[in-house]
Amino acid sequence: MNHLAVLGTSSHVGKSMVVAGLCRVLAREGLAVAPFKAQNMALNAYVALDGGEMGYAQALQAWAAGLEPTVDMNPILMKPGADGQAQLIVQGKVETRRPSRTWLEQQARASFDRLAQTYDVILMEGAGSPVELNLWEGDLANLALPRYAKASLMLVGDIDRGGVFASLHGTLALLPAEDRERVQGVLINKFRGNPALFEDGVAIIERLTQTAVLGILPYWAFSLPEEDGVGLESKPSQWTRPGFRVSVAVLPHISNFTDLAALEREPAVSLAWHREPPDQRPDLVVLPGSKATLADLEWLHKSGWAERIIQWQRQGTALLGVCGGFQMLGQWVCDPHHVEGSREKVAGLNLIPAVTTMKPMKITRRRQATVVAREFGHIRVDGYEIHNGDTKIQGVHRPLLAWDDGTKDGYVSEDSQVIGTYLHGILDGELFRRAFLARWGVPGGAGADPVEEGLKQLEEVIREHVGVRTLFSLVGV
Repeated sequence: MNHLAVLGTSSHVGKSMVVAGLCRVLAREGLAVAPFKAQNMALNAYVALDGGEMGYAQALQAWAAGLEPTVDMNPILMKPGADGQAQLIVQGKVETRRPSRTWLEQQARASFDRLAQTYDVILMEGAGSPVELNLWEGDLANLALPRYAKASLMLVGDIDRGGVFASLHGTLALLPAEDRERVQGVLINKFRGNPALFEDGVAIIERLTQTAVLGILPYWAFSLPEEDGVGLESKPSQWTRPGFRVSVAVLPHISNFTDLAALEREPAVSLAWHREPPDQRPDLVVLPGSKATLADLEWLHKSGWAERIIQWQRQGTALLGVCGGFQMLGQWVCDPHHVEGSREKVAGLNLIPAVTTMKPMKITRRRQATVVAREFGHIRVDGYEIHNGDTKIQGVHRPLLAWDDGTKDGYVSEDSQVIGTYLHGILDGELFRRAFLARWGVPGGAGADPVEEGLKQLEEVIREHVGVRTLFSLVGV
């Protein structure tokens, strides 16, 4: 069989969703398939069973294929931070050296080889555009690893943003000849309306590019978490329906906002992503994760968010801080080792009697816990931790969770209005989400797992608009 690389004319054309859909369909058809992205840049991360950190998109693709995510599916991850810095993660662990491109490619090849020994087909995802000519030397995801794998290529274009003729034609024209020869076709994504009305457009593209159009995927609001911050552009910045008003503070270095995917789908919840404090007081403010907690905390103060949050809290608004957001709720966040950059100390919101100190050693691990805050019931939850900070809460307090090793996590105020935790994914579990919303008299009724529901929708779209026969031909069945 052939391996297949899904490339895109630019970022956010839908490569990650296409790969997830292909994984789902081919796995359901009985093929042993696995996702792979040699090099990813994203702030939404996941933790594999061995504690290794990887891109959330590849975890989603693994679930689509019915697999447990492993770091081999995303051996190189870059996470942008403050002050122009970026954290490099190789094979799931933070890499503090400045490794050579040759060494990085060796690591990516080793991961691919391990996957190829187990699976018949590797579905590879590119990054951004494959024809950023000035970046070719360091680009592993788009051309280097697909060449190594001798993979067939598919090119995805986004018709919703306009310019699909030029972007497809231009990208193919700029590809090196050895890569252009392996292109098996193009896929048009995010089409609004009846695809039959674009038949003349298909003919033009095929004539211009001398390449088959493999399918036209409709514009579809899949209930699947986005890979990175670009996806936030399409999320609602206002409350669009009546219900329990949730305001998510869109931090400059927001990360792991996938934590809110399930809450966003609750019928009785109206969730908006706010870059500025809204005029109307929300019922709940969520401070999500951050790759640069001190810088984002400083931004909260300068932007007016901090003042408004404290004012709202006094008026009855509840607060939920997850990971970096949990740290921001305390009195101080300190960085004596300059883990995040030049800032050594930034004042928190002073809503929790806690001080967080950044440590050089990063904690990444899967976790199981029991909710011990009485108002949320004795519920089992699971998720993962990704953080450098060590948070010390002063005095007697109520934790939210008890880890299975007996230690405690988080904070719950006596009136349940201020809640913090390090556990990413805590709202994914339906039982806890229902108990959490019930505290404010809000019914929780999303029911089915939003990721599974989204993958079902995605599978249906791929089957209808691309077809199993076409996919089989692409992978050499």
